[in-house]
Amino acid sequence: MKTINSNDRFGRQVLDFVLMAVAFAGTLEITGTPESSNVLLYFLILCSAWYISSRNTELYDDFRTNRYISEFITLIPNLLFQILTLICLQYITKNELLTRRESVIYIALLSMLMIIGKYLFKQYKLAKWSKGKDTRNILIVGNGEYARELHGLISGGKQFGYKLVGIINETPPKYVHEGYLGGLHKTEEVIVENEVDEMIICSSDANQATLTNLLDVSDKYAVKVRIIPEYFKFNSSRFKMDMFGTLPMVTVREVPLEQYASSLIKRGFDLSFSFLLFVFIFSWLFPLIALAIRLDSRGPVFFLQERWGKGGKVFRCYKFRTMRHKSSTVKGGTFYQTVKDDPRITRVGRFLRKSNLDELPQIINVILGEMSLVGPRPHAVRHSIETREKIPNYLLRHLVKPGITGWAQANGYRGETTNDFLMEKRVELDIWYVENWNFWLDVRIVLMTAYNMVKGDKNAY
Repeated sequence: MKTINSNDRFGRQVLDFVLMAVAFAGTLEITGTPESSNVLLYFLILCSAWYISSRNTELYDDFRTNRYISEFITLIPNLLFQILTLICLQYITKNELLTRRESVIYIALLSMLMIIGKYLFKQYKLAKWSKGKDTRNILIVGNGEYARELHGLISGGKQFGYKLVGIINETPPKYVHEGYLGGLHKTEEVIVENEVDEMIICSSDANQATLTNLLDVSDKYAVKVRIIPEYFKFNSSRFKMDMFGTLPMVTVREVPLEQYASSLIKRGFDLSFSFLLFVFIFSWLFPLIALAIRLDSRGPVFFLQERWGKGGKVFRCYKFRTMRHKSSTVKGGTFYQTVKDDPRITRVGRFLRKSNLDELPQIINVILGEMSLVGPRPHAVRHSIETREKIPNYLLRHLVKPGITGWAQANGYRGETTNDFLMEKRVELDIWYVENWNFWLDVRIVLMTAYNMVKGDKNAY
């Protein structure tokens, strides 16, 4: 059995602490600060702070399937915590150890080294995985929807360090042309012959005796087992284990933002970030956009549309007008979504939609408490009514306030939904956000959105 994951995690941690030492030593060298026991203590405190923040942000979790941009975004809160630690230390020591200038140099060096170091480490691992080195052999058990999805994910992502041994199941999967290794009675044989490292059980038909046998065989050869539970069919990705007396009980759907402290943190983030946007961006950009809209076409600057908010409550959503005045949003008796090269869109409107600047006035909705900076995107009332009848669990996305941007949009699911599958994926990502919210996830989504705005989004039209 390989221990690649733990080795990778330990190696990444050691590399980061080495980079911190280089940044700290470089700061002392640049500023001419003499080394002393107090300075070394200072450094140990910074290392402790990094360890604590990295554990909370899960910086060193398995990164095989993550893009580099995701790891880079996770790095940011850890750097911010370093800054906070420096500020606290300066206050306590009254700048006797490291001055503000030295702290700025340290953070600049640390940021540069971390970004470069993580990029080079990722490229190093990708090069090894593409050559078949340090890969993990995975065996799938099952023949259902989740087995099919997992098969496609692993088969199409060889560069992430996973090698699919094959699938075992009582009946051959219809979606697999090769790789079927036989029935469950061959489990032990397959594990031994293929040196299986992990076994993922996706079979909802497996009874207690079957699962016990699979676990016994895997334990015999020290194979790591993961199980995709049958209750995933309820479309929930966050479960909570409780005890009802002496009985274990699973709460299928947890909503972190139902907790008062969490909602207070999110509201504080919304208001503070909105204030900064108003002061530094909206104050000068709004008049320019408003003037451009009025010069380009007749009609008001704002476009107001009724949309569904938290709990399905209707509110008036603000946007910069991007379509010709009095353009219809109904076609053939159904909601008329914006399509590519839509004739209703003005020249200025096309630029605003491409750059996402048309959503900027929704900061007003955020301040009024009708929306949040991050959350499931609100849909027009008619669109929501039509969609809830076709998409399972659609209304679950309304357990929280809608957002100017969201997890679905940050992952590329925005714009026109040409089929039900695209809307299902968007709703699936929205529900994942509802169930997995935390403060750093909001920060991550904001940064991913900013990155997508700079990079450009093919679905922005």
